[in-house]
Amino acid sequence: MVPAKKQESPKKTIDLTNVSVALYPLSDPVAVWRFTAPNLDYDPESRETKLYNLVEGNRNVFGERDFSLVSDEIIIDSTENLIGNYIELYLLDADWLLKLQGRNGQPVTIDQAKGKFLTPVMDFTGRGLGTENHAENVSVNFDLSDFMADCLDATCVNQFADKVNPKEQR
Repeated sequence: MVPAKKQESPKKTIDLTNVSVALYPLSDPVAVWRFTAPNLDYDPESRETKLYNLVEGNRNVFGERDFSLVSDEIIIDSTENLIGNYIELYLLDADWLLKLQGRNGQPVTIDQAKGKFLTPVMDFTGRGLGTENHAENVSVNFDLSDFMADCLDATCVNQFADKVNPKEQR
């Protein structure tokens, strides 16, 4: 008796190159995310999309760009959250650059439903800030009006530029 040939299963992901993607999150109907990347993988089973070497990424609200982002790899999960190990965000209105970094297997998450950036480590600079700002275990909403960080077991540094003498920091 000869064993039956093992049937090969079809490829589980769909791979695309030189892509432009638009995301219309159900939990944030006024926002549209746009991404451009040289490579994309889509897994229909998990409903996750991975964008590699993001060339451009931005979020538009009511047709106006709100912020932009770059990352080597971003996952759009099945709940439309953006997940990565390192994401740089530039918030246009605030003129702030946020460098978000995962740690010990805990990734950076951009939570669409909550409108928050959740990150184990954040370094940030921008208008009204000094040059070295660091926070850990951060939860901050998209407009920066609700900022929480846990600095009990970490080193957090915040500097704010003196408006009278911008070279001096507090």
